[in-house]
Amino acid sequence: MDNNIITELDEQRVDELLEYTTGYSERNAENIKKLFMQKTAKKRSLGRRMLLAAAIAAVTVALSGMALAVSGVIDFGAFYNSIFNSKEAAPYVKTGNGIAVVHNEGDVSVEMVAAYFEPTSHLYIELRLTDLTGAGRLSNSLDFLWDNGYISDLSLATGEVKVNVIDENTVVAGLLVQPYVQGRTISFDRIVTDFETIAGNWEFAISSENVLQERVIYGEFEGHDAELFLGGTHVQIRVFADFSSEEFPYTNFPYDFDSEDAVTILLDSGTTVHPRFSGSMVDSMMASFSYSMDFIKPEDIVSVTFCGTTIAD
Repeated sequence: MDNNIITELDEQRVDELLEYTTGYSERNAENIKKLFMQKTAKKRSLGRRMLLAAAIAAVTVALSGMALAVSGVIDFGAFYNSIFNSKEAAPYVKTGNGIAVVHNEGDVSVEMVAAYFEPTSHLYIELRLTDLTGAGRLSNSLDFLWDNGYISDLSLATGEVKVNVIDENTVVAGLLVQPYVQGRTISFDRIVTDFETIAGNWEFAISSENVLQERVIYGEFEGHDAELFLGGTHVQIRVFADFSSEEFPYTNFPYDFDSEDAVTILLDSGTTVHPRFSGSMVDSMMASFSYSMDFIKPEDIVSVTFCGTTIAD
């Protein structure tokens, strides 16, 4: 569908369409779409077809948003959904009593809805922010600051939008706090939006119980010792060698480690996963390569193939 069709609807027509979405249900969603399709078949003028196509799109978007609201599920895209909306990750995600509010002071109320931590200093959190002034100062671009430093990295390699605007005064954000040391509280005193910097004092403590543990596999890569650290959302591969030698030159690791298929993970179900390259570090004694992926349980991993070499227990 051409996205420009949406401009054929003025505000009044959108409001009229949305009157029919107040009683949301899955069945109503399908019925409404079928009615629009039936009307489209009867009306043959180009203008009418364009309007009806746009109407279907508008109602579908409205109903999809209402479905998320009704179910209590926020759509963060594949990566964050694999953490916060996943049965596999659920045992390791802190909610409710697993998160304590130390300070929540300011005219923006912040609720830490969920937190997921891996020992590699990756902490992913879900925050719900409400502008208590009703001035609509929140936006789909947010930064959280403490002492002029950022507590978060909103530019994770997944490239997904991680802020959901619920209404003009409420947003839900999923973000990575890195580096994070287990047991440390998460605190910030400014929230930066597209409109202004909002001051306050927000601090949260996260339970250290039932944290997902990394799995470590020892093996070899091209005749050199190798270690694999497998978390739920990341893989780190370390190769130990003299990287000042001609075989492994320090300035030019002779393998395509940042390609899309540099790493292949085989799961016990027979499924294969290709993690996304996220960073590397090479010194004279060791090379370290990091990759991110949607959540999988480390115990489900059978083997990891790195640049053509398979490493397994």
